[in-house]
Amino acid sequence: MVQRKSRKIYDIVPPSEVKNFPFTALKKKKAKKEAKTAKSISKGKAVVYFHFNLWPLATVIILIFLGVISYLFFNKAEIKIQPKLGNLDFKGEIVAAIGLSGVDSINKIIPANLIEKEEEMTESFLATGKFLKEEKAEGIIRVYNADSASLQILIVNTRFVSSEGKLFRLLERVTIPGGKYEGGKLAPGYLDIKVRADQPGEEYNIGPSTFSLPGLVGTRKYTTVYGKSSSPMTGGLKTEVLQVTKDDLNSAKEILSKKLSQKIKEDLLNQFGSSHVIFEDAYQEELIDAFSPVPPRAPVASFIYQVKIKYQALLFRKSDLEELTKNLILADLPSDKKSKEDSLRLNYSFNSADFKAGKILFGLEGSSMVYSPLEESALQESLKGKSLAETQLFLRSQPDVINIQINTWPFINRLPKNANNIKINVVF
Repeated sequence: MVQRKSRKIYDIVPPSEVKNFPFTALKKKKAKKEAKTAKSISKGKAVVYFHFNLWPLATVIILIFLGVISYLFFNKAEIKIQPKLGNLDFKGEIVAAIGLSGVDSINKIIPANLIEKEEEMTESFLATGKFLKEEKAEGIIRVYNADSASLQILIVNTRFVSSEGKLFRLLERVTIPGGKYEGGKLAPGYLDIKVRADQPGEEYNIGPSTFSLPGLVGTRKYTTVYGKSSSPMTGGLKTEVLQVTKDDLNSAKEILSKKLSQKIKEDLLNQFGSSHVIFEDAYQEELIDAFSPVPPRAPVASFIYQVKIKYQALLFRKSDLEELTKNLILADLPSDKKSKEDSLRLNYSFNSADFKAGKILFGLEGSSMVYSPLEESALQESLKGKSLAETQLFLRSQPDVINIQINTWPFINRLPKNANNIKINVVF
């Protein structure tokens, strides 16, 4: 095993190891340098030692070099120019006519469309009329003839009084058969007849009862000719019920006609309103059918009503009107002016419509913003290499410029010498 020599650590370096201590080496180097200097001086020579760092100077030189390269090759500028705006207006009368294939700027005519349709609508309405409905109870009575074998004739309206005292009347003339003798006894003849209550009302809806004939009072037949019912009388009532009136029908016609007319106009706007101009007066309609299957005075709480309308509408495309207006404005545009995009404003007013001829006559007022355009290439050539101050002074002296903004890269106080590196934008 190799043993390593152990090292000793001293707070004070022993004299025997002073010659190997690092500080001693530095002192020797310094002493040697001083001796060399002294020797040079003794020979009449001056020795000057310079301690100089070259990095700051190199950095400055590099930055200057990069700045020159950037200015010569990478310098860029953007100039935003806000031109002075003016208005160019147009006013006149325009014709929209069907059968035209395109815009006629010379004659101020644009194509029109004629819409013709029939629409119908059906709706339920409530009856508002009231009347007192009265019904008489009716039923069947079996009339017995126990008087004799002879026939008993009863005339129309013969009275029958129930055991409750309710009066009913015979509806038609009848003959009650006579009785038959069976085993020495008289079996009564009989006949079922229809009777009706003398007065309306629910109180006549009585149950099975026995009936006498008041017309036979005081005679033998009063007790031998009589009637009986085996089922109740029904149908008697007296109540207030609804019914359809003429006013109900007329009101339904008016309401439904207006509702259908409004729906037609809304449908036209939904279908064409975003792309076409629809004048309210360039629309006409005709009510061609209106009826209800329920007649006046019908005792019902509600009824159905139906209407049918035929309509016509003349309209034209907004794009055609804009095209015409632009053409008319451009015709009056000076050669040194340019129209600003999206600045066209239109106002139109209806004059008349001829559905037979398929034409609309209307007034038009249009306007557009105009400005003096810049010759970009010539301006770039004029401004290249100029200082920002010179550029500002030059541009602000132009009569059709109201505001400018200049941005350069890198941030130097001069425009590029290359005209292609100058970008000019017109802003409004």
